[in-house]
Amino acid sequence: MDKNLLKLNNIFLKGKEKTVKSHEVICDGENCLKQVFFIKEGYVKHYSLTKEGEEVVFHFFEKNSVFPLTLIISGKNPKHFFETISVAKLVSLPTEEFLTHLNQDSELLAYFLKNIARGLVGLTTRIESLISKQALYKTISLLLYFAQKNTTGDNYAEIKQNLTHKEFANWLGNTRETVSRQMEKLKKERLVNYQRGKLIIPDIKKLETRLTLLEKSETA
Repeated sequence: MDKNLLKLNNIFLKGKEKTVKSHEVICDGENCLKQVFFIKEGYVKHYSLTKEGEEVVFHFFEKNSVFPLTLIISGKNPKHFFETISVAKLVSLPTEEFLTHLNQDSELLAYFLKNIARGLVGLTTRIESLISKQALYKTISLLLYFAQKNTTGDNYAEIKQNLTHKEFANWLGNTRETVSRQMEKLKKERLVNYQRGKLIIPDIKKLETRLTLLEKSETA
């Protein structure tokens, strides 16, 4: 196990562990600044709501992630939500207790700052894609993002997050109908399929090639 992950596991040994059902809101607004959560199992999405009630998804947290660290470090408490998208095992600590550990370990603090920086780069790339790219390009990009997180290293991925087309659409800034059309195209091209309700990417390299072809067509 990575040295910093081992440190995190040791820190959260004193925390309060609970199993949370899928699609349950863990915290929102000011409540998000009171506790820090460590994901032992499962997935959590970070989002806000527009005035019309539509979700704007910022990030998906997975096993061994800590949230809502960016809000806590910034001291800001916008109306953001953190919700499970699968059954999840979470361990929580009071914010002050966790920050004490973080302030006493410069190596662990650097580890989190590096992860936050990576997240910001990813968010910047996503914003660029939302502004300038077509729906199929954005859909494939998101599929590859999840493929990288779920592959076993054999060019095959089973997307374990169990996202609906509506959740894909919220992440991409499209409508559910648009995402469904793109997924149907990819299914006909045998680039994705479904098995027992799970989304499967049978050949990641072929999907990457499809994305490259789209890039070339957009710049032609």
